[in-house]
Amino acid sequence: MKLGHFFAAVVLSLSLGALPAGAAVDEAQAAFDRGHYATAMRAWRVRAALGDANAQTNVGYLYEQGLSVRQDYAEALKWYRRAAEGQQPQALHNLGMLYHNGYGVAKNAREAMKFFEEAAEGGLAESQYMLGLHYHEGNGVRQSPRTALSWFLKAAGQGYAEAQFMAALVFLSGDAADAPMPKHAYVWAEVARRRGYGPAEEVRQFAELKLDEDDIAALTPLVDSCLESRFSRCPKA
Repeated sequence: MKLGHFFAAVVLSLSLGALPAGAAVDEAQAAFDRGHYATAMRAWRVRAALGDANAQTNVGYLYEQGLSVRQDYAEALKWYRRAAEGQQPQALHNLGMLYHNGYGVAKNAREAMKFFEEAAEGGLAESQYMLGLHYHEGNGVRQSPRTALSWFLKAAGQGYAEAQFMAALVFLSGDAADAPMPKHAYVWAEVARRRGYGPAEEVRQFAELKLDEDDIAALTPLVDSCLESRFSRCPKA
């Protein structure tokens, strides 16, 4: 399979679901984790009405997914927007995803990027990854592999496996540099693979074709170091 075809297949298979906001574990969160969505909704709605941005995000998520209530993107948007007024990162990201996918609103890549940028600047790895995808594909913005790689690396440094995979792919393609960087690609692909991201295996194999046995042997300690350092000692652009 050609590298370009492989990339297209993987991107089409990506599914980024919005996740509930990560507040401290409490009764509502515990109920959600057990699948008792109606109980979680009752508790979160009370706190959401009092202005709790995390609870507002979670109420929006339950409406978006149709958990304990009828799926209602308009209600999800309403609650996400309330939470976003307080710069709640997950709410900003979820709004971006709704515009990215065209759920409950007209599909609008530029509008999606506005929300992703706010959440990404706040450090949310999921939004950093989505910005990387938009710049990589030129979706709603001028295509820029270098900018895409910078966002992928930010998310990769937080342990986001999909971003680690995409960083490997960009390094391998050479689109963000003067030439392919198969050693960088190998390390990031192997890191993503070890962390359970299956598509990274094929990218690693592509990288191996450009390396000899001595290269690969020398890279193994770099992969270990990257993982052991929690991604602080990994290849940079």
